[in-house]
Amino acid sequence: MRLRYRATALVAALGIASLGGNCDDLEDEDTSMIVRQTDAGSSSEGGSECAPAAQCSVVAASEPGAECMAKRDNRNQERIQLRQVWSRNVKPAGLANNPLLAPVLVQASELKFGQSCNDLSTANGGYNLLLDWDRSDPIITNQTSRLGYADFVPGADGAAAVRDGLCMVRFRYHARGADTPTSRAKIGEEIWNVEPAVNERRDRDFTLEEVRGTIPEGQGVFYYDERTQVVHGYSPTTYVVVNVDDKNPAALIAVPIRHAELTIRGNDASNNCAGRHRADRLNQQTCQPVQSVTDPAWGCKAEDEASGKCQAGDGATFVKGYFRIIDLERVLTVFNETLCVAYSGQKAEERGWVEGSKKYCSLSPDWGKDTPNDPLRGGDYCSLTHEDGGCRDSWKTEVYMVLQAFPIRNDVCVPKQQEGL
Repeated sequence: MRLRYRATALVAALGIASLGGNCDDLEDEDTSMIVRQTDAGSSSEGGSECAPAAQCSVVAASEPGAECMAKRDNRNQERIQLRQVWSRNVKPAGLANNPLLAPVLVQASELKFGQSCNDLSTANGGYNLLLDWDRSDPIITNQTSRLGYADFVPGADGAAAVRDGLCMVRFRYHARGADTPTSRAKIGEEIWNVEPAVNERRDRDFTLEEVRGTIPEGQGVFYYDERTQVVHGYSPTTYVVVNVDDKNPAALIAVPIRHAELTIRGNDASNNCAGRHRADRLNQQTCQPVQSVTDPAWGCKAEDEASGKCQAGDGATFVKGYFRIIDLERVLTVFNETLCVAYSGQKAEERGWVEGSKKYCSLSPDWGKDTPNDPLRGGDYCSLTHEDGGCRDSWKTEVYMVLQAFPIRNDVCVPKQQEGL
C-alpha cells in the first residue's frame, strides 16, 4: 500500500501572484493522505513501490519506452515526436536559485495521467518543449525537424493531450517589459514573431563556430548519430514559451535564447525516451520526489547514473545558449518582475528597482551608462564577441531535460488572447 500527499505550491504561488487574488481565493489545501493500492500489472523497477502502472505507457514494461512512460511508440514511424517531461535550469544562477520561478518551471513541464503514474499534484501543463522530426524522405539531408513549444494544456489533462496531440504555438509577442513611462523611455517595445524553428538535417556533425552566422533566423540544423542515438542541433534564435494560465494574458511569456545548442542523448534506437522516470528514487511512501533539484523524479538512464556518466539532477537532454539582458528586461513575469531582475539574482528592493508593484532593472539610474553598476553590463557573457565576461551584456543559460515520445499535431496554434502571425 502506498500513501500519497497532495501539494498545492504552484496553485498558491500563481493564485496570489499572477491572478491578482489573495489567500481567501485559494482552495483549502488537502492535507489528507490518499491511499493508492499497488496496481495489478504494474511494471517493476528494482522492486520500487512506486513503479508506474502498466497503462502509464503505450509500450509494455519490457520494451523500450516504458522507462519514461512513453505516450507514443516512435518505432517504425516516419516521424519521431518527443515532449519535454521535466526540466532543471542550472544557469544562470539567478534563475536556478529563484524560489518562485524555478519550481514553477518544473511543475509546468508536467501533465496529469493519474496517481498510478506518479503525477505531481501541482502539474500545470504550461511549459512543454516539442520536437517533431520528419524522416519520411530516404535522403537524410532532405529531412527536417520542428522545434517549438506546446500550447497550454487546460487542467494539465494528459489523456486529452495524448488523444488530440500537442500543438506548437505560433504568435506575435509584444515585448514591452514593465510598460511604465520609465521603461518605455529606456527600452521601448519590440514585437517578436514566435514560431517553431525548422531545422535541416546534416550528414555530419558540426561545431558551434562552424555554423554561427550561417543559419537564417527561424531556422536551424541538426545531426543524428545513428550509432549512439545522439542528436546535436543548433538554431541562432529559439523562443522559450511559458504559459501557466491561458485565462490571464500576462501569464504567458516568451523570451529568445540566442545561439541555442541542443543535445539529445537517446536511450536507444527506438527514439522513445531520452532519460527515464526515477521511480526507484522517489519517496516510497508518497511516490513524490525526495528533493526536486538534486534528486528529482526524472533523470538519465539508470546505468549512466550508476557509472557516473550522469549525475542525479542532470538530464539526458540539455540546451545551452545565452539570454541578452535587454531581451530579459522586455519580459514581465506573473510575479510582476522582469526576467532581468529574476535572472540577475539581485534584490530589487535593495537596488531601488521597484516602482509601485513592479520590479525592473531599467529603473536603475545607471541603466545604459556602461558603468560598473549598469544592469545592462551585469551578466557573465558577451554576445558581441561570444566569450565569457567581456561586455557582459548577456547571461549564459544551461537547462537539463528528459524527453518522452508523445503525439504532436502537424498544425500550429495561437494561444488564447494572443495575436496570430
